[in-house]
Amino acid sequence: MASQNHLSVVTVFLSSVLIISCGGGGGGGGGNNPPSPPPPNSTCATGDDCDFVVSLSNRVDQQANFSPTQEYSYAWGFNNAPSQLQDNDNTNLGFIWVSSDPDSKRFDYLQTSNVGDYEPLTNSPPTALYVKDIGNSSSAMRLQYGNQVLDATQNPDGFFYFDLTQITLETSSPYQFTVHPYDDNENRELAVWLSSTYRAGTPTSVLSLWDAGTRNKWIVGTIGGTTYLAYAGGLYQFALDNPGGFSLDLDMDLNGQAMNLSTNYALFEYLGGPDDADTCRTTFNCQVQLKGQYTLPVSGPIIISGSGRINGYEMLKTPYVGKYTDADFRPQALSALATKAEYRVQSGLIELSSSGSTTEGFAIDIAGITVGFSSQRQDSSVLLNNKNLAMASPEDVLTGNIKIDANNYPVKTFDFKMVGNWAGQSDGVEPQGAGSQLSYTYLHIADDSMKVAARDVRYTQTTVLQGDVSTGGVIHIGSYGTHRESTEGSVVDGVYVHRITHKNVEDDTRPGYKGAALVAAQTCEFGNNVEGVKVTNLRVNDLGNGISSVNKPFNLGLGASFGFDDCGLTTKTFVRNLSFEDFQIYLNPLAKSTIFNRGADGGTISNINFFDGNVTTQTAGKVAIFNLETDSSFAYFICGVDTADQSGCWNTLGENGNGVYPTASNITYAGPDITDINFPFGP
Repeated sequence: MASQNHLSVVTVFLSSVLIISCGGGGGGGGGNNPPSPPPPNSTCATGDDCDFVVSLSNRVDQQANFSPTQEYSYAWGFNNAPSQLQDNDNTNLGFIWVSSDPDSKRFDYLQTSNVGDYEPLTNSPPTALYVKDIGNSSSAMRLQYGNQVLDATQNPDGFFYFDLTQITLETSSPYQFTVHPYDDNENRELAVWLSSTYRAGTPTSVLSLWDAGTRNKWIVGTIGGTTYLAYAGGLYQFALDNPGGFSLDLDMDLNGQAMNLSTNYALFEYLGGPDDADTCRTTFNCQVQLKGQYTLPVSGPIIISGSGRINGYEMLKTPYVGKYTDADFRPQALSALATKAEYRVQSGLIELSSSGSTTEGFAIDIAGITVGFSSQRQDSSVLLNNKNLAMASPEDVLTGNIKIDANNYPVKTFDFKMVGNWAGQSDGVEPQGAGSQLSYTYLHIADDSMKVAARDVRYTQTTVLQGDVSTGGVIHIGSYGTHRESTEGSVVDGVYVHRITHKNVEDDTRPGYKGAALVAAQTCEFGNNVEGVKVTNLRVNDLGNGISSVNKPFNLGLGASFGFDDCGLTTKTFVRNLSFEDFQIYLNPLAKSTIFNRGADGGTISNINFFDGNVTTQTAGKVAIFNLETDSSFAYFICGVDTADQSGCWNTLGENGNGVYPTASNITYAGPDITDINFPFGP
């Protein structure tokens, strides 16, 4: 049975809460006649359909002096859409990206406008942003920046004007804004980025590699009398030529299906004819045995920077083939496996491993770039030093010399954007090197957005546009138990959910099995503990009009989850010592949080903290839910008592609240060995 935390009480009511309301015009600081921007250059990518015109100022007089250098549109459900972006595809896009009934609103369009020449690390903060809706369907616009919001004033010439001096902007950092246009459909978002232009040394141009014919391809070789075939990613040969590390400038819009930025490869042992191995590269008419998929060893740092994009759009035209199964590892014709191998390698848009180190101590360093239109994979298209994609050469594999921790080195991402992940089963970036750091990340993801999957991982300043993840979360701790040994020492600080479309889908017979959460840790008993993680400063805004919806704040526990039934009950595993502080959730959750134990090997769940230990009426340090329908200054806190009258729970009025402003018992427990669950609770 869960326990409650009994601490002293300070009965002071503070209501310094930012009021979030539905959209309207409203107060920029420029008065009735804000400056008008000049007509910007058209930078929308050829073939894309951009809805918005954007310009920017960093001048005191707010006259526009910057326009985007790159603009792309991302959409699904349109006429002649690729198979993975169709309304009737098997990922149920119309479920993932529609907010909860009864006020369901569909999200199916995102435009990204990147001001790539702004140099935000050295320039002064911007002072004004101008946005024009080309179709003139917007009645108002709202900007979100981190945990702040700002409404626009509309100019007579049709531009919406945001006075950025009215909010607090960081200095010497990338800027990532989300603009919501209010209209009849509420289906669109605009991401405006002022991106870094970091370069390391003299990087190799990706465009030059492309022009030289670098592509994903089939290769053949012989090691110690054993002949093999492999389907290799775009950087396989480059890594062979540069085993001590390399630096790349992503200076183009790269077709990832033809050439990805990966050292990955799917390896097959050649067993015999009818065709010889070299001929079989094109005919697939030979017998092989799959040995697995790996990343090539690199002993020095891998650096990828620039302002370009690697684009998986062409992959979305291909039906999903699934992951490798046990049957795939049996001897058989290559023709039976070639399509799957090509899909698994090509769709891994950035899959890299390195045991090297930059001067900052990171084996892989990625800055400034965008990953667009990831396809279905049942994991991420960006796997960095991931133990489940081991770093091993073909010789290592064929001789049985695979070392799972060979790539356990820290990874860094900075100003990294991953958008267009509309399709289900397409996760956000997943690093598994202990000590990895990810900062200023912008994620538009249908499935798990943020993975905490190793020791001492640190996420800071992350913006999320989140679909319905069905069973995972905006933040997933432990990657369903497939992470490295432990998550001890990891911190997630600053998560800003600018749009979210959760549904209330539960399985009452197995609590915690289904249902999206803000923070999830459904953990299989593989012996990899979920422990020692702190998540702080998480904000979920309400755009009004039924645009966003949250299912449950937390889903934590041991046992199988939807889509991961083959969980394994073999090794004792613990979920413990987790802290969640300073959550501001401006949407009423559709379901209670869940803490469950469906394990069978004695694993326990203990010391889960939903506040900083101070029982007060202040929202600071607590998981606070603001009930905007009642009063935007009122919040109630996570509480898990089992009494029918919810006696002892707290809100911003104090213990038990009152009839108008009640408290809430909002945690469901299921299973044994759940102890020390701590939340604001009165004696």
